[in-house]
Amino acid sequence: MGTRVGYDELRNYIENNKNPSMIGFVTKNADQLAYLSTSTSNTTPQGYFNHWKNQFVMAVCEFRPDLNIRCLSLDIGRYIFFKS
Repeated sequence: MGTRVGYDELRNYIENNKNPSMIGFVTKNADQLAYLSTSTSNTTPQGYFNHWKNQFVMAVCEFRPDLNIRCLSLDIGRYIFFKS
């Protein structure tokens, strides 16, 4: 079990997908991310996006360093459900 919020979810997703993507991770774990995000200090869709982008990049580097990470851009529609 990891120490970062969402660590186990990220690890499971990245290790079990041939081509893991940030969008795929968010889509698959949307309900869990909404709950997990309550433990962060973010209050905006941009803040949630940046938080999960950073977590995703760190997890890919840790669990799949062979993958090439491409630039991620914000799709506000995927993060709007986090808004309180």
